[in-house]
Amino acid sequence: MKRTFSMLLTVFFLFQLSSCAVTGSYEQQEPQEGKAILVGAILVENFGLGDIYDFKKSNILVKIASKHEENGSEVTETHRTTTDPNGYFMLQNVEPGYYVIKGIEMNLVPNERSFVHAIWDGERRYYEMTGTEMESDYTVRYWEQEYDGPVIDMGIMHFEVGITDRGHVLYNRFTELQNARLRLPGITYNMINPVEYYEDKFPEWKWFQNN
Repeated sequence: MKRTFSMLLTVFFLFQLSSCAVTGSYEQQEPQEGKAILVGAILVENFGLGDIYDFKKSNILVKIASKHEENGSEVTETHRTTTDPNGYFMLQNVEPGYYVIKGIEMNLVPNERSFVHAIWDGERRYYEMTGTEMESDYTVRYWEQEYDGPVIDMGIMHFEVGITDRGHVLYNRFTELQNARLRLPGITYNMINPVEYYEDKFPEWKWFQNN
């Protein structure tokens, strides 16, 4: 009897755990006046780093730098979020303004952390791999695009690592991917636009009801 009760208790616990995992960290925040929700997605293709040829979308730490005006003064902020199993990420109740992905962090090789950071040559932004996390460096040399409105769409950022031996990382930004073939041979990608992704996932959220 005790053994049966113990097994039932274990099953109930696992069921509760899996039920919690469905929603993950997605909890709607009440939209604040004048604030926005920021959405985007990340796709990383590893073309040979560690002799691995594969892609990664989930559990990527995304580091975002932002700039906006507040009471006539310029305010810069840093944000950190993580992609979901499909590669998408969000930030709620942020200020409309300028946003740029300053870096990403993930495991492309088992038991080894990979760091990708943005650097500038004049107004030209490019990315490179570094051996350590540049925790304190969120400097942005050139702010390219200002985002306005309640929904900020940063699109799908595609990074290619391992292409060169100089640490340079190629990147592109896409609105969506439909049967897209990128760097890795034999792989086709389908990723809908981040706004559409979250609208479909959370149609009851107030952020998207008037979008």
